[in-house]
Amino acid sequence: MAALHSALVPFLLVTGALLLALVVYIVILHGARDLAARWRRHLLASYRPLVAATLTGDEQALARLVRSPRRHRGVVASLLLEPLRVTAGMATARALVAARALGLAARWQTQLTDRRWWVRAEAARALGLVQCRDVGSRLADALDDPCDEVRASAVESLGLLADPQAIPHLIARLDDQSRHQRVRLVHALRQFGPRAVAPLLEWGQVQMAERAAVAEILGAIGAAAALDRLLEWSVDERPEVRAAVWQALGTIGVDDRAYYHALRALNDSSGQVRAAAAWALGRSGRQDAAAYLAGRLDDEWMVAAQTARALRALGPAGRRELEEAVATRGSELARQMLWECGVAATV
Repeated sequence: MAALHSALVPFLLVTGALLLALVVYIVILHGARDLAARWRRHLLASYRPLVAATLTGDEQALARLVRSPRRHRGVVASLLLEPLRVTAGMATARALVAARALGLAARWQTQLTDRRWWVRAEAARALGLVQCRDVGSRLADALDDPCDEVRASAVESLGLLADPQAIPHLIARLDDQSRHQRVRLVHALRQFGPRAVAPLLEWGQVQMAERAAVAEILGAIGAAAALDRLLEWSVDERPEVRAAVWQALGTIGVDDRAYYHALRALNDSSGQVRAAAAWALGRSGRQDAAAYLAGRLDDEWMVAAQTARALRALGPAGRRELEEAVATRGSELARQMLWECGVAATV
């Protein structure tokens, strides 16, 4: 018993001392973090007016920022980038001038190869926000970074830069990315506008598996120059491609030739394609399409719903077909569309 007591007392003393040391460490760590947070808030409040003045073109404010301690560059960088996340224009150009003068642009370029993924991601994002146009090739290299977050930042920044030389790099990665990343790629390509049309069409010809995505992007940017090629793809053997083509053409605009093909697409074997064709015809504004659309009010739900919306959009001719569907077949879908047109009481 005495031996147990003599062994237990030192053990409890040592354990108590360790616990006390741990508590002291946690208190000191918490205090240090609190002090650091307070100091950062102080720096943010001190530099915010200078950064705001710099972004309005005040050269004296920029000179004062340049003379600030280098250890404060991180705080200044965060203040420079903060407004660029929600706006652009002259503020972006001035932020780039400030970033170069402060050495931040050079630092971000160096950080693109940092071993820490979050540093690489923030650097890529920062270069895009200030639209540093001489780093396009570096950002293109970052598209193959092992970290998904870094690749996402690179895609976003290349879209912001809108450098035509980046288009092939973005398109080439459409077929080997996750769905989430593909959304980012599509959004980035949309920002290039008409400049992306020719490379996209070429890619769609070579990479047939990507035609649906290419058609989606072409529609999003309103690529009227792609009409001929899209009509060629409207007879692709895959229904998802045909549907994407009609979604694109509905956005771009249905001319006389496309109108003829759209009428044929109303009889496509795929409901997805018929629905897309009905949507495109509804956006065409051609009232002579109403008679052809009316026959699809009794189709499967997806097609019938798009047909009813298209008829509602086609004005008087469309409403007449809806009224006929209510009167002869008691179509509840047509009745709903008429109610939305404000004329249900007449049928």
